[in-house]
Amino acid sequence: MTTTTDLRVAPMRPERAGQALTIHQLGIDEGNAAIETTAPTWEACG
Repeated sequence: MTTTTDLRVAPMRPERAGQALTIHQLGIDEGNAAIETTAPTWEACG
């Protein structure tokens, strides 16, 4: 059985940073994303 999925990879842009960092924080809160306790700010990622 072969499954294909269309996948689009795009550069991270400041206007989407809030969404990405929220998802990252949810992973941290659930113990699944990182050893950090809070997601970084967009400025700290740059």
